[in-house]
Amino acid sequence: MAQEACARRAIVDVVTESHHYRGTLHVPDGKRRVSDVLEDGRAFLCLTDVATDSGAAQAFLAVNKTAIVTLSIVCEASSTTPAIVAPPNARTQLRGC
Repeated sequence: MAQEACARRAIVDVVTESHHYRGTLHVPDGKRRVSDVLEDGRAFLCLTDVATDSGAAQAFLAVNKTAIVTLSIVCEASSTTPAIVAPPNARTQLRGC
């Protein structure tokens, strides 16, 4: 299976019944919106550079889409724009979006 090129990315807050995550969602070429990724038929939403509500950091996290209660877009950027991801409970200003 060929890997899809990333056209854009979005920093998103993902809330499940038990956890809150903030990470980078890569929106591949051929998809225009975050909602296109949510509705693409894949079972999991893949995030990179993830911060958790407990303060832990993970390079990669796959969240089962059926477990997502809410997803909020914090900011969107092109794939070449650097972004700093703060933990979801931090009151830090995000830069690079």
